[in-house]
Amino acid sequence: MDIYTPLEEAKEEIWRRWNNKALHEEVTQFLGDIPGVCHSKPRAYLFRNVASPNNECGKFLELARTINLKPIVGEYLDDKFVSMNSDKLSLARMAFFQGWNKNREAIIRHRCVIDCTAFDGISFKEIKTLWGEELIAFHRRLFLLNSLQIELFDISPWVRVNGSSIVNIYQQYLALFICHGVLFEEFITNEAEKVFYNTIVLPAFKKVRMIFGRKPIIVSLTNTRNLSTYKYCLCYPGEIEQEVIRCLSESAVKESSGHHHEGR
Repeated sequence: MDIYTPLEEAKEEIWRRWNNKALHEEVTQFLGDIPGVCHSKPRAYLFRNVASPNNECGKFLELARTINLKPIVGEYLDDKFVSMNSDKLSLARMAFFQGWNKNREAIIRHRCVIDCTAFDGISFKEIKTLWGEELIAFHRRLFLLNSLQIELFDISPWVRVNGSSIVNIYQQYLALFICHGVLFEEFITNEAEKVFYNTIVLPAFKKVRMIFGRKPIIVSLTNTRNLSTYKYCLCYPGEIEQEVIRCLSESAVKESSGHHHEGR
């Protein structure tokens, strides 16, 4: 089953549904609790644990402009960092694109900004970088460095209200994209995510489609199943790498200075 809606179709369909008052009422009754940011008009949505200005975010902003919807990124800041999760790991072990090899595979350099082992299983709100800055604050600062302005909202309170089970969360979550906005996502980027997709996402998608007689509006972020392309999406621009190098260097100097004084 193809859960994705083509971009041009999504552009027209979201306004047809948004203007359907009966459908609005049906979704409202089903959800009961709709996040405030969803009330005024349909938006383009991207959901990530912590918003960050990588290539994926840039692609999302470009697609949102294409369908003339104001972009917004939802975050789940209550969640925990898990190094086995590729999306979460990308916030800590940041990737920088170096080019393509002869097989058209992305050449990527990584730089760790936190102690991944020490913070495994810890809430994102409690994590600090190797130089002592809060990880969330660091990624916020990168938006300013990259001259990107984007609206953010923390979905954590909504998840706490609707979080009786992961299946229930995804049913409620996907129902938001019946008429309240367009979700931009790529659900399967590796084998581990395929299992989650088949056991949680797809059943929730089918249930929501059955309830409302139409499928949630989801647009593919990359429009490809190519792993190398997805890895490129998780990379950051060069100016951000320079900032990471600067922060790591300052941290190393302070640490070295501290050891020097201890030695004396």
